[in-house]
Amino acid sequence: MSIVANNTLSFSDEQSMILDSAREFCRDKSTIADVRQLLSSETGFAPAVWQEMVDLGWMGLAVPATANGDQLSLAGEKWFVSDAGVADLFLVAVSYEGSPKLVLVERGQIDDAALKPHTLIDETKRAARLDLNGVMVPSSALLETAKTPSALRDVRLLGALLVAAEATGSSAACLDTVVEYLKTRKQFGKLIGSYQALKH
Repeated sequence: MSIVANNTLSFSDEQSMILDSAREFCRDKSTIADVRQLLSSETGFAPAVWQEMVDLGWMGLAVPATANGDQLSLAGEKWFVSDAGVADLFLVAVSYEGSPKLVLVERGQIDDAALKPHTLIDETKRAARLDLNGVMVPSSALLETAKTPSALRDVRLLGALLVAAEATGSSAACLDTVVEYLKTRKQFGKLIGSYQALKH
């Protein structure tokens, strides 16, 4: 993706194809009715749909790792960890010997009591507090790379971008729903959009 002089975003042909594919996939696999059905579920997502996204290669990520048989003891907590209840692997940002590092933690290394679900305003999402105090991992789980600080910075920026994109998309969808309602709902024999505005 590139940014041109007038601060608008432009996409390459390949990126545009991926965007179109993702948009069509979400229209087909994640309708409003589908999302509403998931609100009362424990996990909040459809495993079969997630697997289809995996098969499409959207989850692909390669990370380096190194090994010497020693154990590392973690300390601290992570709050509002998205989908922590269904994760098989956690990539945890830690401070190690005075510098930021990343550690891979397997779900089996974490006690069930260490996950405390959060109640969120957005019922389509699931998150939990992850207590890592006393969790032991092999030193091979420590990802040794000089690029960790820059990678963490990029992850935070991309995370903020994705949250903003989600909020923008949600707001646009709400606006479309309201406009459609005003154009079709009748009262006293007239479309309500012809003589009043919807405040909320």
